[in-house]
Amino acid sequence: MESNQTETRPLIYKVELTKAAEKQLENIPRTELKKIAKRIDKLAENPFPSGYEKLKAEEGIYCVIQGDYRILYSVYNGKMTILVVKIGNRPEVYR
Repeated sequence: MESNQTETRPLIYKVELTKAAEKQLENIPRTELKKIAKRIDKLAENPFPSGYEKLKAEEGIYCVIQGDYRILYSVYNGKMTILVVKIGNRPEVYR
């Protein structure tokens, strides 16, 4: 007996980094960098993971935490794009 169910795949977002976010990555230790990259990659599958926060001070900006670092990003559902705008530790990233 054949199943008429079709397998649904999760929507995958395109992840882009601003020039500022790319530059901030240069200052992060290599051990943390791998964890941050993995966390950013996971945003492509789920832009609103458990523990994400919507920033009150900035419209349309969300935050996920990886260790001592914050990843700030915007989600553009119409374009299926996530734009990472800042990456840094807590005191730096909210400036």
